[in-house]
Amino acid sequence: MVIKVSDADRGKFAAVKSAADLIHDEMTVGLGTGTTSELFIRYLGNRIREKNLKIKAIPTSVRTEQLARSVGIAVFDIDDLDTIDICVDGADEILSRECVLKGGGGALLREKIVAIEAQEVVIIADNSKLVNSLGCFPIPIEVTPFGCMKTRRNICEFLNQNLVEYSSLSLRRVDDVPFVTDEGNYILDLYISKTKQTKAIETSIEAPSGVVDHGLFIDIVNQIHIGCSDGCVQVTNCIFEEIEHKTVEMNGIYQFFGG
Repeated sequence: MVIKVSDADRGKFAAVKSAADLIHDEMTVGLGTGTTSELFIRYLGNRIREKNLKIKAIPTSVRTEQLARSVGIAVFDIDDLDTIDICVDGADEILSRECVLKGGGGALLREKIVAIEAQEVVIIADNSKLVNSLGCFPIPIEVTPFGCMKTRRNICEFLNQNLVEYSSLSLRRVDDVPFVTDEGNYILDLYISKTKQTKAIETSIEAPSGVVDHGLFIDIVNQIHIGCSDGCVQVTNCIFEEIEHKTVEMNGIYQFFGG
């Protein structure tokens, strides 16, 4: 059987291997949610077995927890641990270190709680996630089911007051029923025009009662590892200031994509 790995997947794998070098014995690691995070979890599980590492992991979703357990990673509740050394997670869009968009999978609340508690937050992605302005992906807003349409109306009013251009704000549905997060909440997806007005958007969507959290991660990230299909990885800090440029070995990639 021939395993086909896309350029994007190769870039993800390069970023995963680069970030995995930051994980050392006895660390507490926050594990993100999404396709890139799942690749990191599978790779980390393999690394733990090979190097006999003792790692404590805090998952950001039920799905992440199930995957982590299946590859032999010890999982803990966030309230049972004093500190989180590092959180490694993917992204839907990366505008800069100051603004990363997450939550396409609906796990944004746990992802943000873990990220804020972590001493270091590392984002891993292929280079297709880099953008000059937000707007390709919707901004997820987690809201309480009670009064969710009232909350939607109030968010729209604040967006208009703050002159934020948007095309729609819709309730996320799966099979024609509302998508429900691990915390029992709903998601409103905000489709905006291409913009860099992250502060105005953040102010607008945080204002109404009923909003639990949102997918804009502003001033939270410490490092971004951007991988390319040839194994080159750009590691940036601050506002895309490069702190390292390296090439990782791509051997063994197929075992993590079904081979």
